Amino acid sequence: MDQQQVKQFLEKEYGWQILSQEVIQETDYNLSLKIQTTSGYNFVRFGKIIPIEEVFEEASLLLSLKEAGLLIPKPKPSLSGNFVSVPDFCKTCVVFEFIDGHSFHDPNYVPSKQQCLNAAAVLQMLHSAGGINFKSRVHKTLTSQIDSFLSQGHVISQEFTTELKNAREQAIQRSVENNLVHGDFRIKNIIWDQTVNNIKAVVDFEWFFSGPKEYDLGLMLVEWSFPDGGQDFDREIIETILEGYNNAAGTKLALSELKFWMYYSALCDAVTFLSRRSGSGPIDPNKSFMYKKARKALELDA
Repeated sequence: MDQQQVKQFLEKEYGWQILSQEVIQETDYNLSLKIQTTSGYNFVRFGKIIPIEEVFEEASLLLSLKEAGLLIPKPKPSLSGNFVSVPDFCKTCVVFEFIDGHSFHDPNYVPSKQQCLNAAAVLQMLHSAGGINFKSRVHKTLTSQIDSFLSQGHVISQEFTTELKNAREQAIQRSVENNLVHGDFRIKNIIWDQTVNNIKAVVDFEWFFSGPKEYDLGLMLVEWSFPDGGQDFDREIIETILEGYNNAAGTKLALSELKFWMYYSALCDAVTFLSRRSGSGPIDPNKSFMYKKARKALELDA
């Protein structure tokens, strides 16, 4: 995106006098910026793909979570009172309070034991949040990523089609309760304090939905214990995450109960990746790191 175009939009929409703007991260999905104005810093996210209706649902959730005292950056309204704005050069724009801290965007970063314990406890807090209106979301569900992929007419093998349909049905059958599911609980979506052990905020709720907490925990186990450049799961990290979550929840969730959710959450992530990078030819799921992790999850000795 053109930086001058971005500056002009923000100054007009939010009434800012911008002193500096710094790119924090740019992906196929979003452009994230740190904006300095005469009144302080702001975090700005320009969305490239996700429709405004879904982003508005996210902003509404974050306002509720912030009011409940959870570790969430608060969305800020524009001059017209909108929490989601629509530039003419991308899908959406959302502004959040800026939370100063450390984040890790390296897909090969290996978290410490204390980071795993603390993050698992915070995830459990999100799952147990009461009085939060998360069940009204209509644009994301437990099966929406697979449903969307199968409906798009991609050229895929019958074997992969069968695998996706079977996984979807198993997920529905295993889903026994509804919780607030973050949907993308990766290391990069956490802001840490100066010690890089304590959490200041959880960010990026674009993929949230109402569903089984095991989905989040499964994805966390996959992503935190198996870096993209790795060869296999780190069992010590898996055990540490389970320890942190179970201690916070007062439960005894075991790896045997979560293997399927590790597989399913990674599979959902894989089809979204494959869909956005597909051409006109046949899709090979093995081109996705997450698909390989999904298959390996099924092989874990629990």
